[in-house]
Amino acid sequence: MIALVFDTPWFLAALVAMLPVIAFFLLKRKRRDVPVSSSMLWQRALKETMARTPFRKPSEWLSLLLMLLALAGVVFGSAGLRLGSGGGGRALVLVVDVSASMSLEHEGESRIGIARAKAAEALDALKDGDQVTVIAAGTNPRVLVHATADIAAARRVLDDVQAEPVGCDMRSAMSLAFAEGRDGAEIVVLSDFCHDQDSWADLPDQSATITLVQCGQDQPNVGITYTDVSADDGGVSVLVRVAGDGARTLSLLIGDALTDAREVVCGGEEITVVFNLPNPPEEAGEFQRATLKLEPADDLKLDDTAFISIGRTDPPRILHVGAADPFIMRLEAAVPGLVVNNVSPGSPDIQGRYDLAIVTEQTANIPPARCELYIGCVPPGLPFVDEGEIAQPELADWDSTHPLLRGVGLENLLFARARKLSVPRKAIEIVKFRDGPLLLELRADGRETYTWSCGLNDSNLVLRPAFPVFIRNLLGEAIHRVQGRSMPCSRDLTFSAPGGDAAGEHDFQLRLPDGDERTAHLLAGEAFTQRAPQGLGFYSAAIDGTPSSELGTGLYSLAETSLKAAPPKPPEKSEVEVVSASAWTLERPVWRWCAAVAILALLAELALWLVKNRRI
Repeated sequence: MIALVFDTPWFLAALVAMLPVIAFFLLKRKRRDVPVSSSMLWQRALKETMARTPFRKPSEWLSLLLMLLALAGVVFGSAGLRLGSGGGGRALVLVVDVSASMSLEHEGESRIGIARAKAAEALDALKDGDQVTVIAAGTNPRVLVHATADIAAARRVLDDVQAEPVGCDMRSAMSLAFAEGRDGAEIVVLSDFCHDQDSWADLPDQSATITLVQCGQDQPNVGITYTDVSADDGGVSVLVRVAGDGARTLSLLIGDALTDAREVVCGGEEITVVFNLPNPPEEAGEFQRATLKLEPADDLKLDDTAFISIGRTDPPRILHVGAADPFIMRLEAAVPGLVVNNVSPGSPDIQGRYDLAIVTEQTANIPPARCELYIGCVPPGLPFVDEGEIAQPELADWDSTHPLLRGVGLENLLFARARKLSVPRKAIEIVKFRDGPLLLELRADGRETYTWSCGLNDSNLVLRPAFPVFIRNLLGEAIHRVQGRSMPCSRDLTFSAPGGDAAGEHDFQLRLPDGDERTAHLLAGEAFTQRAPQGLGFYSAAIDGTPSSELGTGLYSLAETSLKAAPPKPPEKSEVEVVSASAWTLERPVWRWCAAVAILALLAELALWLVKNRRI
């Protein structure tokens, strides 16, 4: 069913102009007096004509029709005639991109503002009996409005949609849209399409009508994509990566004081800038706030600032899972301040968080540590397969540039036996035997794991100075006790209450960047999670009134910073249309057709007039 909709329906009152046109056409025209020699022949011809044709000539009626058609075209076009579907159960699914790049403002209008305006137009076009679903497409897509016929309520929710400092998981958003939209639903995606284009490749084929509405075009931008803090014997450094296209000044502020500034010129690739950090915190529990700024700010402001909290950590802690071993306990003497705790596999008494877990006996439990080292066994929960034993293996090759092997000499190591491992595709082989890997690195599922395929007592590693150096490399920043914490705004933030001897209930308090506070009562070892998305700034946690940890946030998304708008190609079975936001509407404007009809009608009338006068 087709519905006629007018932008300015009051203009239809101009249709009354048709009445005088018809009236003038029906009025008899005044005849001219012409002297003739005799009227007899004229009267006879007139009587014969009137007898044969009681009506006007067809050409005159055609002129009236053309005049009325031209007038109707002008009126309907001026009234903004649009064609839409009528009521009766139409289903519409609106997918609104809320990622950071949608906050970009250009010439006083943001991309998210354009998306909201076009979505509101779509809601205005719905009729009684139609239903709408609204999905916000961010890092974790969510349904804001679920299949409702209450258009007013959907509009109120849509008015509150804002861009967030996160990326866009469009694959999950479209999968959610397919699940929410029933058969025959129309899916409209309002986005700048700055997300990963590969996310469309694995979408299931669906018989759906998909409209991709392009909100914004490619635009130059420079942003901060990565930060890190490293400490060594030479001091503390802040590493920053900047990407985009253009020139900016990158400043480092400690507190509110400008510490250093560098000019950065980006040509589409990431560039790295390193700042030396003067006077880092001296005591554990002290925090120093560092702010990175790109100046002057550009249209996308969310990636122009990043916040880092730098502090001294407690002495490094190692958890040894396995039978007590004197060589591992001697690490306390080799690394000043190091604390080593030993537990048996499957022990339920593990409390707190550790910097490194050394596992020497197979276990089914994942140890609570930032980094895991498995010696002669495989990590639980990861796709490693033990395929047997390698007798008297020989070293074949190793990556001497890997940070883990810095200062570690492998040339004089001897091996009696080792496990032959089948490893995941993403694992990195750092050291290789002739018959299989010796040292593997795998970062997956939020874990940092290293696997040494030779058992603790099956080589002379623990007898050599290389062993404590190797462990120091694994501990990394924890050795120097200086750590910089800055998380992407798209991640959940987790804060843990103290465990071990600090049994009982604890009062937890989290201060947000905007000054708001979150409080909770936590038992020993429990965690408090602040769900994403996070705001830009510093988050300070306190336990029982004592500051316990602090971190900063940043956007840190290369895809969002690039602002490369490129609509993808969705599943082949879907009916897909790509259109710019300025040209898209749920109801099709037909004023151009009305204007064309009016012009053609006037041209036809002019042609009739010329033919008629030529005969005369």
